[in-house]
Amino acid sequence: MPVLGRFDAQLQRRPGPILAVVVAVGALPLLVAVVALAGQDWHPVGDLAQAAMRQESFWAHPPLVGTAGRIGTLEQQGNHPGPAMFWFAWPIWRLLGASPWALQVASAVGAVAAYAGAVALAARALGARVALAVAVAGAVLVRAFGPAVLTEPWNPSTPLMPYLLFVVACWTTATGRQRHLPVAILAGSYCVQCHVGYAPAIVGGLVVAVAGLLVGRRGDRAATATALGWIGGAAALGLVLWLPPIVQQLTGHPGNISIILDTYRDQTGEVVGLRQGLEVMATQLDPIGNVLRGSDDVTGAPWGGIVLLVAWAASVVVAVRRRHRPLLALDAVLAVQLVAMAYWSVRLDSVRFPYLVQWFWVVTVLLLLATAWTLAQMGSDPDRASPQHRADGGARSGSDPICALAVVVVVLVAVSGVVTAAEVERPFPNLSDTVATIDDPTAAALDHGATYRVDWRDGDSLGAVGFGLMLELERDGFDVGAGPAYRAAVEPHRVLEPGEEDAVLTVVSGDDAIAAVRAAVAGDPDVTELVAVDARSTADRARAEQMRTDAEARLRAQGRDDLADAMDASVWTPLVDPSIDDATYDELWQLVSIGRPTAVFLSPGTLPG
Repeated sequence: MPVLGRFDAQLQRRPGPILAVVVAVGALPLLVAVVALAGQDWHPVGDLAQAAMRQESFWAHPPLVGTAGRIGTLEQQGNHPGPAMFWFAWPIWRLLGASPWALQVASAVGAVAAYAGAVALAARALGARVALAVAVAGAVLVRAFGPAVLTEPWNPSTPLMPYLLFVVACWTTATGRQRHLPVAILAGSYCVQCHVGYAPAIVGGLVVAVAGLLVGRRGDRAATATALGWIGGAAALGLVLWLPPIVQQLTGHPGNISIILDTYRDQTGEVVGLRQGLEVMATQLDPIGNVLRGSDDVTGAPWGGIVLLVAWAASVVVAVRRRHRPLLALDAVLAVQLVAMAYWSVRLDSVRFPYLVQWFWVVTVLLLLATAWTLAQMGSDPDRASPQHRADGGARSGSDPICALAVVVVVLVAVSGVVTAAEVERPFPNLSDTVATIDDPTAAALDHGATYRVDWRDGDSLGAVGFGLMLELERDGFDVGAGPAYRAAVEPHRVLEPGEEDAVLTVVSGDDAIAAVRAAVAGDPDVTELVAVDARSTADRARAEQMRTDAEARLRAQGRDDLADAMDASVWTPLVDPSIDDATYDELWQLVSIGRPTAVFLSPGTLPG
């Protein structure tokens, strides 16, 4: 078709504007999502409230480490390595009014910037056609991760698109683009600081990038010296990026890096092991699995991923025989990422948490890209093609309808994503509404000159509403904090040692827990119940009761009376048990999301019971 040929000619003639439009189309679902979220009254809870509190810490107490994680012990919880997500979000968050919605916008902007950056690096190093392929890959990932995830200020979510930028930066650096190494350091540091699980992949990718850069300059002392200068500059940038966690390590008692290393050496719990870990990895590599469907299944049939790996391995053989440096550089980076993924997979302590392996999807789409690129190159003559000609996918004089078809794919993927984005909902709406409802009555009963410790009894959502109320009260101008056990979650400057508070606010969730507290404080004139609310709809209440009954019955039928009995105190006891079936797990997780009745009590000290 002539129009397809004309598009390819325009792409070669004016790549910048065309690629910018393609990226804008691919990222359109995120724009729609932030507009949809702007009209929703969102009050962060749980981990998201903790993230918002760290934004509030600027500049009196700038964050030095990341969010609290499943790191360390119950007595000494640790944090993810660094605060990059908060520092990079701060300008947009502040500019847009420092609201929870502004934090969602900052997350979306970070994702789009990483997407655009990956395409720009590919265009500079490898040509317009390869950059277009990266743009398609990015659009597919935006659709796969989904607008709810990419607008979520949560540490496993924010590094997903920056990881794409990291892999592309390592790839282009390995082809000889020394100026791209600082970008790899920047993106890689961001990923690791957000979530420690990226560390093996980031270290491996940087090793390949530096090795490729130096190998390409063998025998040329001047070029090698220049490359070493860029490597040194990139290392200096990395040192600057890691100064906050280094400062915390040197001044903290104990340092967070020490807690992370101790956790690695003494990993608690059972790991899934080699066989199940590799099956999880293969499931995430399935090109017609999660990446295509936008689902988040952790387990499943591994055959799709295995087929992709075999096809990619065959393409590597072809690239080696043709001595195609750009392809070999990509293959080397992907090979190291696959090793890191395998290492991470076999050390998982649960297959119940999709967020731990979602970043694998970036490698999935790039494996597809590498394999397809090899197939496209097989029809060309490598001996007569210039390096740029070979990198750009073929002769510049001809037309390539595949380029126009790639844009069609981006448009179709974007349209699908927009439909989803238009219906995006704020995270945990019932819990958010609970916080919104209890905030004003609680604030009305407090004194701005007093200090309050916020406590909670919330077995199902692990203090999610308590963290949310603490955030709202701080934003209202009250002096609030939490006990020493929550040091990692709320940051040290919000910790109140016993006796430092003037009064205690206790957030109690669940009918039985509320009734128990009311009975324990009955007749005590010093204890006041400030507010009680059930933000669930009638349908949600009925659904929650039915799911709780079904889950308990299923556990008892499986001979797990211990887990069924534990549900009264917290659904998390059976929820984190790896032996429960998928149906029970899904019901229990929905119970957490739906929430429970909540009451707030004001007392001089810790409530009895």
